[in-house]
Amino acid sequence: MISDARLACQLIYDIVNQMVITGIRSTAIDFVFSPLQETLRAIAVFMEPRRHAQQVGWVREARKHASRATKAEIRRVRFLFQPEPELFASLFPSRRATRFDDELALLERNTQDFERSVVRRFYGKRRVRSNELTPQVRTSMRRRVLEETGSRSFSHLHREVCSLIANFFDECLSSQWDDFQRLAMADANARRRLLRRDGVAAMLRTLTPQLGVSGMAREANIRFGDPTPADGERAFDDRATLSLSPSYFIWPHATFVVLRGDGLSVRIAYPLASPESVRPHSLYKRMAQRFAALGDPTRLEMLNLLGSRPRSTRELAGLVSLTEGGASRHLSILRDAGLVTSVRDGYFVLYRRTQMADELLS
Repeated sequence: MISDARLACQLIYDIVNQMVITGIRSTAIDFVFSPLQETLRAIAVFMEPRRHAQQVGWVREARKHASRATKAEIRRVRFLFQPEPELFASLFPSRRATRFDDELALLERNTQDFERSVVRRFYGKRRVRSNELTPQVRTSMRRRVLEETGSRSFSHLHREVCSLIANFFDECLSSQWDDFQRLAMADANARRRLLRRDGVAAMLRTLTPQLGVSGMAREANIRFGDPTPADGERAFDDRATLSLSPSYFIWPHATFVVLRGDGLSVRIAYPLASPESVRPHSLYKRMAQRFAALGDPTRLEMLNLLGSRPRSTRELAGLVSLTEGGASRHLSILRDAGLVTSVRDGYFVLYRRTQMADELLS
């Protein structure tokens, strides 16, 4: 654990505008779930639920259980969780299963990394290079942070933030935590199977629309961020890693964090798939097509006539007082909606109702 913390202090991490990563192979990919990072994402949703429609139900319940003191603390240090809640990404290892208590203890032990992360966040830039944070800049930022939060010192602020995270977890997350973690692990396992079956590019394409993917089964390239000139292009080598974190609290967005140390480490937090976040547009389109086909009294009359036995276009046209061309157009609409089928019987084409039509009209 000590070596992890020492390495973290050497890393520079960016939440980048756009970057291209090339040469990603399956051996560089791992799925991780950081309970503390997920808690920070939950706090961000708690503060600003308007951008997270899927979690509004959880927010309503969480606000009933959050104490006044916790709500006040969140308001006081809200800048820590904006614009992205990926605040302490460099502190935690990318290839290890951890528990909330263990990660919180690690954060509590690393005052220096906490201070560095907070100063970097308060600096106000999405991408911060190490040479920008001069001693003068750090002193100025520390002073502004303490003025903003009203804390006596950074060590005092550190204890307050750790206490806030612990209290929020106990009050708003602990009762449902096993469900959140189970959903995340199930999502990760499903994507691992997809990775083994269909390859790197196919699996990466399922993560989020914010991720551009090219490549094949063995190797892929990714592009993420805003549609502006890219921050740069990085190639994966044997030391590079891509850590993928399924998150309940990040939907519908995703975050991309790049850490540069002894090796490139890219971390993507993506929304886990759920019934609420997966919209079966093709199914809805098909249903609308069927209801539109049923929205005409002539077509309903034709379907009723087909309920007793198959009939030809000429027969239906005579029974509903239409020309054969008019009857044919109605039958074409019903066939496209999956409500009738046709089969040739000598000179005639006979139409019959489908099982779907029987169920809708029963």
